[in-house]
Amino acid sequence: MSRRPPEERGEGDRRVAMIALRVSPRVLALHAGAAILWALLLVFCSRNLYDDPSSSFYDPLSEASLRATRARQAEVDQYLNKVALGVGVDDAESRQRRPQQDLSRWPKRLCLGVVSNPSRRDHGEDSLMCTLSSLRSGLTLDDRESMHVAVLLASESPANHFAFGQPWLSKLADEVLVYRGRGEHSDIPAAIYHEVDWEVNRGSPPRSRTPTEGLRLDYSVLLEACRATQASYVALVEPDFVATGDWYTRLVEALAVANKLERDTGDDWGYIKLFYHLDARYVWRNDDWVVCTLKWVLGYTFGLVAGVGLYRWGYHRKGASMKALWQDSLPLLSLALWIPLFARLFFVAGGVDALRHHFQPYVGGVREMVHGGCCGHGVLLHPRHAGEFLQAFKTPPFDSSAATLLDELTGETGLTKWGMDPSIVL
Repeated sequence: MSRRPPEERGEGDRRVAMIALRVSPRVLALHAGAAILWALLLVFCSRNLYDDPSSSFYDPLSEASLRATRARQAEVDQYLNKVALGVGVDDAESRQRRPQQDLSRWPKRLCLGVVSNPSRRDHGEDSLMCTLSSLRSGLTLDDRESMHVAVLLASESPANHFAFGQPWLSKLADEVLVYRGRGEHSDIPAAIYHEVDWEVNRGSPPRSRTPTEGLRLDYSVLLEACRATQASYVALVEPDFVATGDWYTRLVEALAVANKLERDTGDDWGYIKLFYHLDARYVWRNDDWVVCTLKWVLGYTFGLVAGVGLYRWGYHRKGASMKALWQDSLPLLSLALWIPLFARLFFVAGGVDALRHHFQPYVGGVREMVHGGCCGHGVLLHPRHAGEFLQAFKTPPFDSSAATLLDELTGETGLTKWGMDPSIVL
């Protein structure tokens, strides 16, 4: 049997390569269809998932979001004008007040603890007024009477806080807590003001001025004050948002869903955030990205090997050569390059959660948070675990923020955590 000279074999190999790279119109049409489908999905996600915080297309400054925010802000501004004029709202100074020692006889459904720290950039006077007003504006009288609003003016010296002694604060809060600076008593302007020790831990260890420790200790003060009211639930919020008009109704519905699932499944829950926001950076800082990447690599490799094997088996049965296998399979196998592109778009869009939320909203406006969520604007704590959270807030070291600490505690104790979806804060 004669063998071809090297020159002819080299020319033949180049010819085979040229044939392999020659793509049929059918394969080109499939590539074009995949490209068009990917582009259409990209446009769909960008236009429809702007309101889902778990999606990378989330845009709080979108025109639709801004319209909703402006409309709610107008309602809050109107309510603030009534507060300033004393028209159409309850005057906290004229309402009958119960002494602090009698609060145990006055149980509420919800105690709202609001911490206001003037050293923080987003805790200004306007933001505190807007947050408190939005939490009251639109409520029925029964809803308003079912909650107790406690505000902590987190300044070492109460007189240095912008809201200290302001008439509007007495009209928007049921109780105002101030620190007793260095053991000295301050002249409090109204009966709803109460002093607490600056050294929350009685000086062991001495309180520092780090923001993380300060917020955790502030939360512990509010949590302790709310527990003294014997309210059914306690929510801790920061005054840097505007609540939606139906926030209270939806929060009650979310509580009903979480409690029902707790009874049905036996899974105890730890907290409900006032908004659902899956922080992608949190997820990718953990080991999930390693597992996810390995799954996609293994799946892609298995599909590629299986495809080549099926082609080879089919052509072997027909007596075809490897050259024919290579020539016909390579263009079709090139379509597999679209798999990682579609997978990337799927994860950027927020995965199953974002798509499910768009086509089928969650029952009760609440969903379970598997991973940690962003930010700490507001969280409602389970009353059964409030004492554990209180102790954790006060216990050093203070290297973890309050939101991170809650995630760590719920993870260690196996508690579920929930987030409001859609958000009840703007």
